[in-house]
Amino acid sequence: ELNDRVRSYIAIVQGMPDRMAGASTAAEKAKVMADKEKAESRAFSNWINLQTQINCFMDSSKDPSAAATENVPPGIRQLLEKKEGIFRK
Repeated sequence: ELNDRVRSYIAIVQGMPDRMAGASTAAEKAKVMADKEKAESRAFSNWINLQTQINCFMDSSKDPSAAATENVPPGIRQLLEKKEGIFRK
């Protein structure tokens, strides 16, 4: 879902030069630039959220929203560490 959002915002930003060429007045150009900045901001925000979710999937200790008392599902790192401990026994 986040990946799709990032792609859609990037597509919006890439389409801005066409909209800018079609804008004839300064007010229209200002609106297009404001829309571009908003789309870029949303794309960056969603990109960071996507990266955070990937990091949490790889290593659950990297989850900034998880409290110490919550039951956090293990990440790939934790599963591999558990498996390594089993093999050492």
